[in-house]
Amino acid sequence: MTIAYQATGTPANGTGAITVAWPAHQSGDFGILVCGCEAGETISLSTANGFVETSGSPKNGAFSHIALFWCRATSSSMASPVVADPGNNVVGAIVTFRGATGSPTPINAFTNGVDTTTSTLTIGGVTTTQNNCMIIAAVDTDLNTSNQYSNWANANLVSCTEWLDYGSSSGDNNHIAVAGGVKAVAGATGNITATGANNRDSSYIVLAIMSGGGGGLFLFSS
Repeated sequence: MTIAYQATGTPANGTGAITVAWPAHQSGDFGILVCGCEAGETISLSTANGFVETSGSPKNGAFSHIALFWCRATSSSMASPVVADPGNNVVGAIVTFRGATGSPTPINAFTNGVDTTTSTLTIGGVTTTQNNCMIIAAVDTDLNTSNQYSNWANANLVSCTEWLDYGSSSGDNNHIAVAGGVKAVAGATGNITATGANNRDSSYIVLAIMSGGGGGLFLFSS
């Protein structure tokens, strides 16, 4: 089976703890919980319900802070994780994929970083060791409106598609976005870019998720 994007759940935000709902899913689906908050604060799960933090997480910028958690669904009615109050505001959403393989984790490669440019978002790439990995790029910045990004691009991916672009004005502004696509042949992905409004400081994490349709060496490092 080749890995594929499935759905994005309804984002949650607030100045206290938030409960983040799964989108419609089935047993075996791979969920990524994307959370953003004010720089200098800490994101943790008060009720994990199966989610564990990924390698490369968290990443802190001058104004932004991002954390990622993952869970493989064991049913079609997974309980929602609860993100603890980090102190100011927090925003979160779950993005799901189907066809991920690998044990104990489907993560083949990862990186993180901070982009400080003002108009073009540049997210660093990873080097995969297996064909048909799904590249997932998640970013947080201190914006307060949705649909901030456009023109997502990476010539080394089969397609580069936006799956989440959500901003919250609760507390001190926060915005999360997720985009990516399939790297058909193992190797360096190169950067993912997008046009962004007021993109002054963006913390990002990139994951390469292994597909059930490819072979190759497993890589998991920090």
